[in-house]
Amino acid sequence: MALTLVYFLVGSVLLALLVSWQVKHVAADWLSIAKFYLYSLPILFLANTALALGYARAHAFWQNLTAAVAGQTLIYYLFLLFFSIVILGDNVSIGRSLVGIGFMVAGIYILKLS
Repeated sequence: MALTLVYFLVGSVLLALLVSWQVKHVAADWLSIAKFYLYSLPILFLANTALALGYARAHAFWQNLTAAVAGQTLIYYLFLLFFSIVILGDNVSIGRSLVGIGFMVAGIYILKLS
């Protein structure tokens, strides 16, 4: 199960980092964003491969793909929150973020019960 978490962490951190970097450093026009993601294809490939391995392993363990995807999404949003503060310098309400994350954790718990 630890390896599954590593796969989810690697995939999530890479995707969140790419999105955060793109928002901060790439012009908001179609061509600039398309070029950025074209150059980012190897990183996207690595991130999606890690996530696919994580989903496969989590499903084999839990037999609940929905809970696995929800858990990975929680990890992704935690990294987005972190990068929004650190890279983008956003003024994010930590209290509201924690409430939202609490709802996500409750949802994952409910999904795992079924």
